[in-house]
Amino acid sequence: MGFYRTNSFMVLTKKIFIILIIFFTSSTFGKGFSIDNILNLISEKKYIKVIELVDQSLKNQSINPNTFSSDTEYNKITQIKLFLKLESMLLAIRASQLEMTMARLEKMQQILEISDDFDLDADKYDFDRLREVFESESESWKESRFTFNYFASISYFTWNYALSLTDSTGENATLYSKERGPCFGGGIRYQNAMWGIESGLCYGYVSATVGEDSTNVKYNQSKVPVDAFISTTSLIWRPKDRVAIKIGMPIIYHSGDYKPPVGGSISDTNQISYGYLIANEWSFRNMAFEISYGDIKNYPSSFWSFKLIFNL
Repeated sequence: MGFYRTNSFMVLTKKIFIILIIFFTSSTFGKGFSIDNILNLISEKKYIKVIELVDQSLKNQSINPNTFSSDTEYNKITQIKLFLKLESMLLAIRASQLEMTMARLEKMQQILEISDDFDLDADKYDFDRLREVFESESESWKESRFTFNYFASISYFTWNYALSLTDSTGENATLYSKERGPCFGGGIRYQNAMWGIESGLCYGYVSATVGEDSTNVKYNQSKVPVDAFISTTSLIWRPKDRVAIKIGMPIIYHSGDYKPPVGGSISDTNQISYGYLIANEWSFRNMAFEISYGDIKNYPSSFWSFKLIFNL
């Protein structure tokens, strides 16, 4: 971005001096303003004061300094004022005297849009150059700006869950419940183009298959209804525009309707557990596909999830 370089900055400042000299030899901003005053403000890098003087001059002409329309005709003097306003705003942002905001971005964009109809010398009042500067500044601001957005999700997860079985003879054994199925939910993100954080919640209703065929204990059950609530908070890093890497902490509430053997019992059917996960996300248009892998405390297997994300 050439505008960030010192040489370009000096050229831009010099340009304002030249424009002001040309401008003030033929007119003034209005009553009470002098060229010496304006030049001193520029040399002292008081760009905000210059903007204020331009705005006051526009108000004296009964022109709203915050809204510009292509339906309004602007004379050449006003066109020069708008050029100075736009260039001073960009210099002020570059010098960290002004913070880029959506309102200021829209205001500068309005000036650029109506500048296509201006009848000015392009060598002296180069709006195309300002447009390039504006685009680089606005793009940089958008990339660094943190915003909230919401998403809906459909995922398919799989894990093994551990249960404790006591049969009618008092023999104890560990049961392994193979569980997999869909999970429907959504969440919220706070992120910019590179970093972010997200929090999501989904509800899964799946079937489990439970079995134990050790020498002393035999137990099998299929199509066991299981409810699962999965809450995940993750840190996001985007090494590329459409690729994200996430590190998160899932918290899972698990509840299964397991039928104990006659004269026996099954424990640990309801449990809250936590763990970690690592995920890769690939974005396309307003959707994304995510694969995550992790480990849940007291679960005898890894956690896998395949998710479709819909940005709202």
